[in-house]
Amino acid sequence: MRFWGGTQTFSLHLTGILAALLVLSLPIFSPGPAYADGLNGYLEISDSFTDATNRTVGAATVKSRSNSFMQRYNLSLDRTLYPYIRFSAGGQFEKTMADTTSNGAESSSDATQISPFATLTLGNPFIPAAIGYTRNEQAISSSGTASTTNVLETYNGRLGLRPEGLPTADLLFSRSNAFDKDRASQDSTTDSYSLSSRYQPVGNLDLSYQGVLTDATDRLHSLKSETITNTATGNYSQRFLANRISFFTSGTLTSRETTFSTGGGGEITIQLSRLAGFFALSNSPTFIQRSLDDSLTPPIVTWTSVPALIDGRKDQAIPSSLINLGVQPVVGGDTRQRNLGLDLAVSTAVNTLYVYVNQNLPASIANQFTPLSRWSIYTSGDNENWTLQPNVIQSVGFETFPDPLLQIQVQRFTINFSDITTRYIKVVTGPLPQQPPPLPTGVDLNNILVTEMEAALRTPAAQIPGQKTSSQGGLVNMGGRVKLLERPSRPSVFYDVNFSYNFNRTESRTLYNYFLSNGLTALHKFSEVLRGTARLSRDDAEGSGEEHRAAYVYSVSLDARPLATLSHNATYSGRQESSGGKSSSSDSFFLTNSATLYRGVSVNLSGGMSFATNEAGVNSQTTILTFGANVTPHQTLNTNVSFAETRSKQSGGGRAESSSFTRAGAVTAAYNPLASLYLFCSLGFAAQNDRATILTQNYGGSWSPFRDGALLFSVSYNEAVSSAGDQRTRSVSPTLRWNIRTGWWLDVSYAYLTTTSSIDETDASSISSTLRMSF
Repeated sequence: MRFWGGTQTFSLHLTGILAALLVLSLPIFSPGPAYADGLNGYLEISDSFTDATNRTVGAATVKSRSNSFMQRYNLSLDRTLYPYIRFSAGGQFEKTMADTTSNGAESSSDATQISPFATLTLGNPFIPAAIGYTRNEQAISSSGTASTTNVLETYNGRLGLRPEGLPTADLLFSRSNAFDKDRASQDSTTDSYSLSSRYQPVGNLDLSYQGVLTDATDRLHSLKSETITNTATGNYSQRFLANRISFFTSGTLTSRETTFSTGGGGEITIQLSRLAGFFALSNSPTFIQRSLDDSLTPPIVTWTSVPALIDGRKDQAIPSSLINLGVQPVVGGDTRQRNLGLDLAVSTAVNTLYVYVNQNLPASIANQFTPLSRWSIYTSGDNENWTLQPNVIQSVGFETFPDPLLQIQVQRFTINFSDITTRYIKVVTGPLPQQPPPLPTGVDLNNILVTEMEAALRTPAAQIPGQKTSSQGGLVNMGGRVKLLERPSRPSVFYDVNFSYNFNRTESRTLYNYFLSNGLTALHKFSEVLRGTARLSRDDAEGSGEEHRAAYVYSVSLDARPLATLSHNATYSGRQESSGGKSSSSDSFFLTNSATLYRGVSVNLSGGMSFATNEAGVNSQTTILTFGANVTPHQTLNTNVSFAETRSKQSGGGRAESSSFTRAGAVTAAYNPLASLYLFCSLGFAAQNDRATILTQNYGGSWSPFRDGALLFSVSYNEAVSSAGDQRTRSVSPTLRWNIRTGWWLDVSYAYLTTTSSIDETDASSISSTLRMSF
């Protein structure tokens, strides 16, 4: 062991040393004149010690201990050198050391990251400009393996032009060097040149263009590639006749050409066209019924189309933040498997999937996603029945890199697997499990949101004929709305039309799809109490390799509010669809009620049924019931009761009749008698036909003995009991935070976890501390 005092007393010793260091350093960091204008930074030190024992029937007892120490130093300087000229520089140093002992076998690891940066910016509103440099160096070593040091350094420059009333212009250049210290496993350089312009000749017309030249050199494999990408977009909207008629249109045209040369080695990665993206929450990935309404309303139990999954915006999370790989709440969290899929338009070879997320993840979190067993690949011929492709995944990695088109840093998981030929492909993974302390700072573990999904084909450069690939694509959207009737005391009637066309052309194929919708909407206020809405539309769609698809979509909704504290809503909706001589249908009716019975007492009750028949003749019937109540007898006490049940049946289509149900309920109470005291408790259960019933109970509280909240004690207790294998999980976690002064705090926490079942028993305890001092 490399830490003083032995592993058992490591955390206690370090916490004491940190506290002593803090007291001794108070005179140094006490308020006084700043040494440099715009100089700031922080010091963060944390340590943890974990002791675990696992006893399994018929196996030897496993005892393990681990301790880690992390130190992070961050310093940055911002200074105005001259009007419009600003200089920024700084860096971060982070080092993590960890030791582990398992049944007497010892191992250790070190990870060091150094990230300096410097930027000089000209903030002139007419001619903005900037130059900058960043470097990220990561060194990793562990027992029994050779140490590795990887470096990514980037030089960049930007020059802009902002003439009043004329097109803007931005010229950007960046050079990225990626290599290891010995230039043995990685040695590449990527130069990117970008010219973009935007012009708004009138307020409702927006035109833009971007051209990007990317020159990449892989010295280890003697591979060079040059990619030229041109993108033009336009948006226009207008209103006529006192806003009775509105119209909008938008379009994007893109062309890409890649030329490469090779010395016989290396791979070329070819991006594959995507016709559609899909998502579902399901623990039964071999069959997921395709949604007939493509609604993003939770819970996503059907295979739902998600256009934002393929819109190219790697920096924007999917609307409603539904595709979440982060930690789910203990009570009410959805831990079902995340199913993310793509329609590649035609059957094609694929061996790589990219899953982009909204934030950069530290190695301790990203590495929990990289085991091959966390991901599964499925393929389908009809987008409903799926086949697992076993043992095909070769590697899973996480990386962050600059995107030359979006001009931002993006981050993604890369799943490499053996060649598969398919039209529909999906990857299945679960959310991040609950994390023991200490939790990493600077990352939101509860919201690791998916932003984009791509498919690609990695091919040895020597196997690609012609040394050149090219593609062209485009997307056009247009629509309008007309007020046909709008008079007092009479229904308001609107007609709307929407059309979209998407195409992609390469040397070997041309793919396309279009969608056309014509609809009528009527709104009517029957009285001050009752209002109604009705809609009827016809949707037409067709795409490469697909039959023409026509659908009639209809809905009627009534809203009643007889009292300010009482409301009702009844909605009937349906869809009748036909394609290639086959038909499908869905109908549903839902009733929602809410009432405030008394000041501080409110209830809601909702329920409904849906019926669906897909093209294969499979009939589905679903019943949903939800109930909730909130009681606040006093401003210091808040209680909630919730219950939800869903029942489903399937039959026909050559399948055996099946049924399923999910049921969940919870009772929670929060008591806040004083500003310095907070207490919380919850009891809940979750049941599912193919899973054991889980009972949960959670208790927590916090107390601050001082009025300013400088010192905060908190404790939580969680328990979950499952009838499967007589399993019981308990955890206790007291914590202490000392807010020393603004930007200074010390956290000390202890966690005890025990899991027992009919076949094994696990006990684990950990103590951790974190000190942060900012200036």
